[in-house]
Amino acid sequence: MDFLTIGSLTIAIKWIILIIALLLSYIFLNMQNKSTEHATILEAIVNSLFMGFLVLKLSLMIVEPGLVINNPLSLLYFTGGNIGLWLAVIMASGTFFWGTSKKKLPFRDSISAYCSYIWYSFSIYHLIFLLVKPGLEHFFYLLIPIFVLIWWLLRNKRIQMLKNITIMAVLLGLLGWAIYDNQAKTQSTLNIENVQTGIQKGEKAADFSLKTVDGKDTKLSTYKGKKVILNFWATWCPPCKAEMPHMENFYEENQVNDVVILAVNLTAGETKQSNVLKFIKDYGLTFPVLMDTDGNVGNMYQAISIPTTYIIDTKGIIQQKIVGPMSKKTMETVISKID
Repeated sequence: MDFLTIGSLTIAIKWIILIIALLLSYIFLNMQNKSTEHATILEAIVNSLFMGFLVLKLSLMIVEPGLVINNPLSLLYFTGGNIGLWLAVIMASGTFFWGTSKKKLPFRDSISAYCSYIWYSFSIYHLIFLLVKPGLEHFFYLLIPIFVLIWWLLRNKRIQMLKNITIMAVLLGLLGWAIYDNQAKTQSTLNIENVQTGIQKGEKAADFSLKTVDGKDTKLSTYKGKKVILNFWATWCPPCKAEMPHMENFYEENQVNDVVILAVNLTAGETKQSNVLKFIKDYGLTFPVLMDTDGNVGNMYQAISIPTTYIIDTKGIIQQKIVGPMSKKTMETVISKID
């Protein structure tokens, strides 16, 4: 599970876990001390988080300036991805140390509090990820803060605490391995012939036939053997307008890799069909655009909030349903994770 859908909004699990980790880390630090100096440090952390969020949102102008210039709406819905995250971390760190130095706090106290916050956040993030989605990647990442903690305990001769943490780590490892092993066995027993047809994750995508804007009949099943991004959209939808340049950019770079985008226009909800042709021309779309003139396909796939997108693998199995606009980076991520 890479995304969580709440009503008409789809959020990447990694961002939810990151927010939880940052909040829990703040709570832990707040519980440690109630002094005036500590209150100043907590205030600096809040300011740094605000700055980090602002930089993350605006980082798209650095990562994809062309998309922002052509479609400013992108700033409302998207970020600069991993590059934007690193920029946000750098600016947040600078804001923290600038704030603490302005209050004339000793640099040693500031760096100690900052390292503690990073340690908490990093540990909690990968621990939650390990429990939610077991895998060796987050297990190995979790070893980093564990080794740091062991070094600190040994240095300060906290032998009893070291023993307790070691026992907890072993139990956690056994629990994580049990979950991981169970998921692996479940996936290995999956038989494609026994998968039912429907519109839910893990089901065979329900087939349909629609005409393209130039009148050609197109069936979803025709694209079996390719990775399919099945997108439901309309010309009057602001998030769809923000998403389309990203989608076109992604398609231009990946159509040679057996990836196809099928953009199903909910034509029954358009004021004029000519709006669709104008939209395609204005945005320079080159992927297939299908016309759902009677609304049957949109209803079948429950495209209530748009854009709604289904990620379908080469076997025709639905791997993800994403409600809301996708960035180019999101498309690259979800497509890279399916066969």
